[in-house]
Amino acid sequence: MITSGPGSPQVLDDPLPSGAAADAVTPSLDVAQQLADALANDDWPTARRIDAGTVNLTDQQYAAGYGTLDRASLMLVDARPEGAGYRLLVVSVANERSASRTTLYCLEWTADPDRGTVVQHTGVVGQIAQVPYAMSPEQVRADPGLDSTARTRCTWS
Repeated sequence: MITSGPGSPQVLDDPLPSGAAADAVTPSLDVAQQLADALANDDWPTARRIDAGTVNLTDQQYAAGYGTLDRASLMLVDARPEGAGYRLLVVSVANERSASRTTLYCLEWTADPDRGTVVQHTGVVGQIAQVPYAMSPEQVRADPGLDSTARTRCTWS
């Protein structure tokens, strides 16, 4: 199983609960996955470029928040049109601490594929599950309990 490097984005339902077709949302999900990959790879310059809201964060501040992240794969729960892209409701399947655990985080990110930017929104659910071993997003989806957690505990703020 891959526990580092680029994530494996997933779409839970097509059409999404909002009615949006996955194909229409994919460009926004791709930009969001690029941010997740930059954060997992400690590529702070790319993270700053994609998420302009973090342009003033130092490398040390990024490392304090994301330094234990090895790989992040986004699972698209739902999406709503916003601006030139979509506001995404995603579960991040975060392999952390040298693949010693996986944490599921519920996030709302607005992605603009034309600009290649993401805005991270605060005030959402946050951590919804954690297991003491590495899991791929495919394994999370295949696990009835974790799949249900992703679908029912990750909700719009």
